[in-house]
Amino acid sequence: MLSHSLIFNLFLVLFTALSIGFDLSQRRIPNWLNVIGISGGLLLAAAKGAPDLFGSVLGLSAGMAIFFIPFAFGWLGAGDVKLFGAIGAILGLGWIPRLFFYTALLGGVSALISLAFAEAVRRQLFKGTLTIPYGVAIGLGALTAFYLDPRGTWAGF
Repeated sequence: MLSHSLIFNLFLVLFTALSIGFDLSQRRIPNWLNVIGISGGLLLAAAKGAPDLFGSVLGLSAGMAIFFIPFAFGWLGAGDVKLFGAIGAILGLGWIPRLFFYTALLGGVSALISLAFAEAVRRQLFKGTLTIPYGVAIGLGALTAFYLDPRGTWAGF
């Protein structure tokens, strides 16, 4: 039988990989995928008990709340807000500061790389239509926080 830890890790990697893939190829993250992420995160937490479920619900709420203001200003898409909330539901409230740190860091790096190397991106910038697939930064930020800095040593959290 598969352990909870193995199921959790498979779910996290598969969900983030699909989210990144959709954001790169379609520049959107489908609602059905975010619903699966949120539901899966809550179910995995519920399987561990009420305290983990409570942390998962708070992670979902905090994740979506953090990105609501940038969404309201048109800086992020609704799929990005729901994706950050879904990853908050999967990882729990305690991971939100580290997740935000790595998401912002990787989002900035991807924006700089896009500006430096893509002529089409430079043309879009001057037309006012520059968009960066921020779901990629969110997904990679989650994987970086969880697998490369699980204790928060680098991020300071």
